[in-house]
Amino acid sequence: MSRSYHTTQRLLEEIEKYDYSDAEKRAQKIERLKERLYKKRLTKRMTKDSRRSKNPLPLTSINEIPIHVQDESEFIHYPANVNDIRSILDILPKGVTDGLTLIELCLGEKGQSKPSEIWVESPEPDPYVGRDGYEILPGVYHGSVLGTYYPNQAKIRINAYVGEQEFLCHVPIGMYLRMLMLMTLVHEIAHHYDFSSRIARGRWMAEDQDKVEIYAEKVQHDWFTCYVLPFLKESYPVQWNAFHDWIREKVGLEIPIEILVGDPRTTVKGGHIVLRIFFDTGEAFQEFVTAVENGQDLQKARFEFARNLHYAEYYKPALQIIELLFHTDRNNIDVLILQADIFNHLSRYEEALDISRQVLQRESEWVDAFEIQVDAYMGLGKYSEAVQVVNKILEATNKESPKTLLWQMQKAKALIELGQYKEAESILSFIEQLTSGRRVWKRRIEHLRKKCRRYKRRQNEDL
Repeated sequence: MSRSYHTTQRLLEEIEKYDYSDAEKRAQKIERLKERLYKKRLTKRMTKDSRRSKNPLPLTSINEIPIHVQDESEFIHYPANVNDIRSILDILPKGVTDGLTLIELCLGEKGQSKPSEIWVESPEPDPYVGRDGYEILPGVYHGSVLGTYYPNQAKIRINAYVGEQEFLCHVPIGMYLRMLMLMTLVHEIAHHYDFSSRIARGRWMAEDQDKVEIYAEKVQHDWFTCYVLPFLKESYPVQWNAFHDWIREKVGLEIPIEILVGDPRTTVKGGHIVLRIFFDTGEAFQEFVTAVENGQDLQKARFEFARNLHYAEYYKPALQIIELLFHTDRNNIDVLILQADIFNHLSRYEEALDISRQVLQRESEWVDAFEIQVDAYMGLGKYSEAVQVVNKILEATNKESPKTLLWQMQKAKALIELGQYKEAESILSFIEQLTSGRRVWKRRIEHLRKKCRRYKRRQNEDL
């Protein structure tokens, strides 16, 4: 698919002369046009450069690519060894490693990148070598940076895990970490191929970091599935079978590898890949392994795993684990509520309502059951019932509860659907005052107000 940029310098000059009534909109439009014009010039320059280039990338023999182990000690470990890396390079599609100058295995910087997301905990020094990072499994530490590709040097750096030597032999930890390290490797090779072959030919722009990362993650997923997993199954049959036996025993069912490893990366400035711990299935599995290794009750560990899978929208395996939990205790309220919540996500509203009624027969003021009913009634279009249940929640709970605003927002949505616009606006104004113009709430409130105005216009047109 080709892409054209039709912005011209003349168009930009005309827009700058135009007198807008809204100065902010004028500035925004001019800024967008300048950005498009810059992209157009950059694309032309890259295309000209690629046409002038007569020297293709050198064909690189896999055996000629140096793999250096820079840092070594009794606490620094590389779950995938040099032979594993060389084998992966050999089975990947031909040409993707052409021009690659070095793969470096190292500890990385001791003081590493801080997370940009406010909900992510800051890394702390590990107790073995003092590198900033996270304890991802019991006694196993990794830095916040998993790997880096350096385009100007055509070099890949993969960072080590830190801990006692024994964890590499432990089921399921050793095989799991080998998977993560090779997943990082193919991600960085995808970056190399992208920068050295695709972007170098002017097909799209290296400055667009979102596109660069989207491409690398897509290729990483494909290569990990098509090449890395078959390699591990064939090369490490004993460890592979032991890993899956552990999953079946502890989780209670087969879980796809893609769910267990998750995608714990996000890009930050400089091309680093950092851990992402927000509704990530890899993080969920790590928490499950940690709970089991620390001797936590297996039923509780399974429940938390199912809940985390539900947060990540993997509803099928979550429901399968819930059924296993019911074999032990069919009347566990927390498990029932989780099942009902998933049913709402799957638009199985009547089933969710049935479960909430069962819970309320036993616990008449169980707030989570009321919340299930609100979501179910909203999904069924029974807005009067939804308003009644929200009122019950507000009466039964502390008005200063952090969830109060969410319940009020649900009530406003239902009132708009019922045509009770004045009452809905009163609630929205109340929420607006309490949230002090915070961006997320501001967008939600404006969205509902637009919906309210749209409904009013339709009502007037019908009259």
